[in-house]
Amino acid sequence: MDGAESEQLASRKVDKKTWGGPTFSHEAPVK
Repeated sequence: MDGAESEQLASRKVDKKTWGGPTFSHEAPVK
């Protein structure tokens, strides 16, 4: 796993916590 991959995984976890709410769910990137 290179830096870019680990960074993507980390951002995914953050997205679920930060953007997972109903207010920002429509802005969250779908991956």
